[in-house]
Amino acid sequence: KENNLFLHSLYNPQREADKIIEEYNNKNFDAAFFYGFGLGYALHSFVKKFPNKYLVIVEPSPIRFLLALKYFDWTEIFSHNYLVCLISAPQQNVINLEEQLGIDNCVFFSLPAHTQHNQQ
Repeated sequence: KENNLFLHSLYNPQREADKIIEEYNNKNFDAAFFYGFGLGYALHSFVKKFPNKYLVIVEPSPIRFLLALKYFDWTEIFSHNYLVCLISAPQQNVINLEEQLGIDNCVFFSLPAHTQHNQQ
């Protein structure tokens, strides 16, 4: 919990993350950008559901990234063949990657609880 917003469901965070990812099951895309990620439940769901799509993690705070590793098992996420981690990357690098992957062929995940620490 941060600033009175829960980073994930209190009752069944993995099931809630699975529901979020399931909404993209019938969409045509090659890459997903996660702007923030809480502890990583949705990332975990994504790699299980979409093993052949790019997963791009955008997190401006290295401390947040490291804390998530402490509280959630990222083994499957780090095993994903199409994982790109933009940790503390300049905004222009994020934009360049979006353009390189084809912004029209990307989906974007941005939950307020995961982005409030750095809205930009």
